[in-house]
Amino acid sequence: MTLHVERHGPPDAPTVLLLHGGGTAGWSWQDQLPALRRAGYRVLVPDLPGHGQSPGPFHMEDAAAQVARLLREEGGSARVVGFSLGAQLGLQLLADHPELFVSALLTGTLAAPMPGGGVMLSGPLRTLLAWYWPQRTARLPLWLNRLTLELPARLGPQLAEDARRMSLDGHLQMTRANLTFRPPGQLAHLQVPVLVLAGARELPIIRRSARQLERLLPHGQARLVPGMLHTWPLSHPQRFNRILLTWLQRGRVASGLRPVN
Repeated sequence: MTLHVERHGPPDAPTVLLLHGGGTAGWSWQDQLPALRRAGYRVLVPDLPGHGQSPGPFHMEDAAAQVARLLREEGGSARVVGFSLGAQLGLQLLADHPELFVSALLTGTLAAPMPGGGVMLSGPLRTLLAWYWPQRTARLPLWLNRLTLELPARLGPQLAEDARRMSLDGHLQMTRANLTFRPPGQLAHLQVPVLVLAGARELPIIRRSARQLERLLPHGQARLVPGMLHTWPLSHPQRFNRILLTWLQRGRVASGLRPVN
């Protein structure tokens, strides 16, 4: 299985690996690429398995193995940046292949399995989702989804294309991987610095997950981003870029973030 990957910047520059969220694809980092190129980084942007132009299905451990293989082929030693499902994958990579990473910034990370997450996508709920699935790309559902997530209208066409590409089974497999994810125990010995972010308006379980990860990771720091929802890297890219570059270039937490209590 081969991942679709976009490569940006000079091959001998420090590498940043961008891991997108579930249900989107590598395009969702389009507003980060100019800032990272100006800062002198080489950027690898894969479509995760079952997303965009990469074949599926998505399984967390298998996806980590594929991305690790990509990094080794590209020379290794990356700074990993992950959002949502990509943040969970970042944790899996850090646990399984810590030698490949210099630092990590992860945002919107669900680190506590949802009760019943393994079975809730079967039975009546699966039947309901199967009924809804043909309607998912209609104009009204797409508009409501974008509005709820506070995403700009310019992202609408790409979000619609991602929705059309993903199969029902692929969506269920990806969602199951997300809801049942548990941070690997070997992260307790990780020597890589990790910044864990959560929007202050995210679900409480995401904020609790950030606090849990700060306790688990020996070199982990957790912060809340005031006023932000889960999708803030897409809805407020300039703010995300400032925080990201402060972490990548200085190894510091940007001003204006709050501790997770």
